[in-house]
Amino acid sequence: DVSEAADAAAAAERGALESTARRAERLEENGSVQACSPRTYGADRFYGLQTHAKSLPFLQTPYIRGEWPRLLKPGKEGTTENPQKLCTLQDELSAQDYPNADGHNPSIALLPANLQRGKAVYVATTVIGKGQCAWPRPQDAEFSPYHERTVALILDENFRVLGQDTIRIVIDAPWGRDVRFEEDGSLRKLDDAKLIVHHDQLWLTYRNADAFNHKVQLLNPLSIEINDVGTASNLVDVKVRIHASSTIKVCCGRNIGFMSPPGGSAAEIFALIWIKPLEVKKIDLRNGTATTWIRKDDDETADDLANLHGTSGYLPYLPETDEFLGIGHFHRPWNRKTSQYALHGHHYTHVFFTISASLLERPSATGARAGFTRMGNEFCLPSLSRTAEEEDCEIIQYVSGLTLRDEAQEAGVQPSVVL
Repeated sequence: DVSEAADAAAAAERGALESTARRAERLEENGSVQACSPRTYGADRFYGLQTHAKSLPFLQTPYIRGEWPRLLKPGKEGTTENPQKLCTLQDELSAQDYPNADGHNPSIALLPANLQRGKAVYVATTVIGKGQCAWPRPQDAEFSPYHERTVALILDENFRVLGQDTIRIVIDAPWGRDVRFEEDGSLRKLDDAKLIVHHDQLWLTYRNADAFNHKVQLLNPLSIEINDVGTASNLVDVKVRIHASSTIKVCCGRNIGFMSPPGGSAAEIFALIWIKPLEVKKIDLRNGTATTWIRKDDDETADDLANLHGTSGYLPYLPETDEFLGIGHFHRPWNRKTSQYALHGHHYTHVFFTISASLLERPSATGARAGFTRMGNEFCLPSLSRTAEEEDCEIIQYVSGLTLRDEAQEAGVQPSVVL
């Protein structure tokens, strides 16, 4: 019996080493430009920006300042930086060569200095599973049986994936309706997972309908370990966990963004519940209590912007103007009913906005209008599958991640925004 147990342990160790080695090989392969080519779509998956296709009834609605959406071309002025599709392994624990996965709703943040290793600069999350890439047809990829999950990706400055791990939850305390204790980390569905940085600590906000309710937003500190594995291509080994005992129930719906005031307490963070009308709550991270900080002005509910939803889970601070920068979105039509175009919302546009940091200095039942300081025009991001001559936006797109490049911290330097 002892020898059989030893043989089984040795076989398991060999299997783990083989999987680790193959994972490194696949990450190496994914570093090539051809590894993750963008999908191609039919004409009904595009907005029609160049033809101003306003013949669709649901597009005959007000746009900000009455202007048709702009095509925002990402890239850094004076460089050839281009948007990239992240190469994501379907099953990083298996030696089997499943196709790369199409993740959805990605989020991104700068790694705090204490987590940066080698070439690692960013951490990103993306959801692997039943997205809308092939809607209305079934997903056409061969899926790993272990595929529905949220993964964390470690990226270099050019967004090449250096390491990947599934975000698992350590059930070390009752977790909503879930009381199955699993100390080693269990797989749970984390809907709309978004990254936040608060006092050099990474946090994750998400929802889980099975254990809680699909309208309850959750917040957890993210436990992340990154180790350089010493390869020529700077790959890293990464392990990411959240703990049930540290889960905070924020409240009320999805698309909540978080603000971390400079000089504020590490025990408090502010949650942007709704943009228009503006609603903010202060969250005590020690006990999870939420205090209304800015109350909705019901007079604003008839505003055209009442259909503006929050998108970015984190609103970075802009020191030169003392504001927080966020991204919101519209979808047209305003409802999210299933249609020929999408399972949920479609014809998305985005908008940058700012909120005055001074608004968070004291609670207020008024003054919300003054706190909402600036708003840009609506825009959408160009499809990676279209040529310059036929540039257009795909109708299903979501910008859940927003961060600033590190050089934005230098005095007098305009921040570069990473989406």
